[in-house]
Amino acid sequence: LQEGTVELSFASRQDRWRCDWTPLWDDPLLAILPPDYPIGERTCFPVAEFGGKEFLMPSLGFDLDILGVFAAQGVQPDILSNTAVEDAAILSMVEHGLGVSILSQLVLQGRQDNVRTLPLDPPACRHMGIAIRSLKEAPPVIRTFIDYSRRIVGALHRGP
Repeated sequence: LQEGTVELSFASRQDRWRCDWTPLWDDPLLAILPPDYPIGERTCFPVAEFGGKEFLMPSLGFDLDILGVFAAQGVQPDILSNTAVEDAAILSMVEHGLGVSILSQLVLQGRQDNVRTLPLDPPACRHMGIAIRSLKEAPPVIRTFIDYSRRIVGALHRGP
């Protein structure tokens, strides 16, 4: 987007980008834990509990959302080097007890992996939307596409 090779991008909001932003929805982040992780009766996972734990970082881009959550809470997990891999690999690694992670609800939707998932405490999310260099300078077809995207995503999140 910054280099001008694409007109727009569906992405999570990153403050480092200089662009116009159209918000679409907030995608909650969830703790991803091995199946035998002791959670007791808890219904959420304290972000502070990631401190010192072996943490498997999802692929590039998603790491910025997660690092922001840790920074906001002053948490320092033990981020395992070279684990910025695809979501399916993260899930498999967590399932086999190689660490813990954070993924979004959208990523997990429809999956049947053998992991425990809990919302974070405090709650955190990825702000999903459309990034464009300049909405003002966008051709009408692009503005129409963005408008339709907002309507479709809104209808999907409201349900039938």
